[in-house]
Amino acid sequence: MKKKTEVKTDPYRKDYSPLVNLIWVMKKQISFFPKSVVFLIICVAGTAVLNYVWSFAAKFLLDVFINDEPFFNILIIVGAGFLIQFTLSNLYDYSNEKLSTSYITTRFRLDKLRIGKILSINYEYLEDSKILALHSMAEQVNNSDWFGIQGLLIHGEYALRELVTVAAAVFILGGLNPLVIVVCVVSGIVNFFLFNYFHKLSKKNVWDALRTYWRREQYVKRTAQDFEYGKDIRVYNIAGFILKKLSKLHEERLEKSKLNSSYWGFQSGINVVISLTGNTIIVFILLDSIINGEISASDFALMFGVGNTFINRLNGFLTQVSFGINCSRQVNDFRTFLEYPIDDSEDDKISLPRFDNYEFEFKDVGFRYPNTEKWALKKMNITLAPGKRLAVVGLNGAGKSTFIKLLCGLYQPTEGEILLGGVNINRYKKADYFKIFSPVFQDIEMFALEIAENVSMKESTDIAKAETALNDAGLGDKISSMPDGIHTQLLKILYESGTDLSGGEKQKLALARALYKDAPVVVLDEPTSALDAIAEQNLYKSFDRLIGGKTSVYISHRLSSTQFCDNVAMFEEGVLIEYGTHESLLQNGGKYAEMFTTQAQYYKETEVTV
Repeated sequence: MKKKTEVKTDPYRKDYSPLVNLIWVMKKQISFFPKSVVFLIICVAGTAVLNYVWSFAAKFLLDVFINDEPFFNILIIVGAGFLIQFTLSNLYDYSNEKLSTSYITTRFRLDKLRIGKILSINYEYLEDSKILALHSMAEQVNNSDWFGIQGLLIHGEYALRELVTVAAAVFILGGLNPLVIVVCVVSGIVNFFLFNYFHKLSKKNVWDALRTYWRREQYVKRTAQDFEYGKDIRVYNIAGFILKKLSKLHEERLEKSKLNSSYWGFQSGINVVISLTGNTIIVFILLDSIINGEISASDFALMFGVGNTFINRLNGFLTQVSFGINCSRQVNDFRTFLEYPIDDSEDDKISLPRFDNYEFEFKDVGFRYPNTEKWALKKMNITLAPGKRLAVVGLNGAGKSTFIKLLCGLYQPTEGEILLGGVNINRYKKADYFKIFSPVFQDIEMFALEIAENVSMKESTDIAKAETALNDAGLGDKISSMPDGIHTQLLKILYESGTDLSGGEKQKLALARALYKDAPVVVLDEPTSALDAIAEQNLYKSFDRLIGGKTSVYISHRLSSTQFCDNVAMFEEGVLIEYGTHESLLQNGGKYAEMFTTQAQYYKETEVTV
């Protein structure tokens, strides 16, 4: 007997009912836009009245003609109908516009929560494919007026309109011919289950199947227009290759679109058959009632109009419910990410005290990246003494940048702990902990902001302080030559007048950023790769003088920083293999000595014996 394979489901996957999700989004909407309740009532009531005003007018007009009443009565009936329709239509249009605004506001504000979460979650989660997939789905389902949060609000409102209209029809028809109601209900229920069935098929076989597609498509499109990739794309002539990749992705999307179209094309055909059948049956029922003298001709006109509206509105109600259920599934995708229990709570964290000296101790620290088996760092034991300069060296992939990200609190150790003041750094509030670092990371990013704001990384910038930092970093002359100086906009993403910097200039701006922050611990993670070896060494020594006696860490696969540092840590394949002063490691004749001897020719012009 075959053993059943258990399907693993995510225990944190949200599966709220459509009603629960509708109440959730409506509470948010009302909190953002309290008057939306009034506008909703006007739209719902107005819809019901407008649907039946001319059905009653037709009945009254027939009675006038049959009973040979004065022509003036016809004018009264028609005039009353136009007055009701004109007044309600204008009130309805105004309220509907306000409701639409409230829906957009709700979607944008809730989407802001999504963006806020992806901005604030622990850095390591940004490399977790599962979290990225959840975020991609949450972003995609809330990216349109008719999907996700706004879609649920719209379809919820439309469903309520249709329900009130249907209830009014039941009240009208119930006193005339209940059999008409039965036919309408059966027709509507069949259509509802049909809609819901195809929505489930579409969600499972189309949208869920495209879960990773959106992220892949965004990456290819972003790469195609990203200035940083532009040189390689053109020099290596890979534009065609990228377009083929995009075409392949579009083929995947097109295949799912065709499948989706086939679902809804088939459903639409069946819906037409069901609706025509229901209307035909109603006509025969009403004709039989006239023949048997059970209803008058004017009642026939009223019942046919109301019955036709009933079956259409009941189908409309059940269709809106079906659409709403589908939007609710999308809201579940959104809420799954929004409410996913990512370990980033600060409730139990303590404030970081002000230390006279910042000493960090790595105790048996090991780290693996999410969803990988290989250790990036293994059994790391090292102390970063206060006020001392540590050089971290090793070949690419040795674990140097991982070490820095752990030190800065961007990653949490897979095993072991990092202590500051004898306390595990994970016990401190992240915002407090991040304040003590002035980092310059290997991958330097410029923001589409003014140069001054790129230096201060704040809304309010001390211009004099920023200018001093830029001058100290060696970028003062360059900034002064620009028309807008320190207020020059970087990048052309937001403004046509934006400018870009060379690789070396970006690195100097990043150094200015670290100087401006003036934190007690300075970290330089290979920020000078765009400079030649001698320029790098000179810049490191100049920067070292500027930071004074602060605790500092210099990382490089070139050894330009090791001679003026107090200690050197040599990494290889995630392991600390050598530790000591520059001189002691040279005397040991190990991997560090071998690496330094190989690179020594690049530093002979400025070599300094410490």
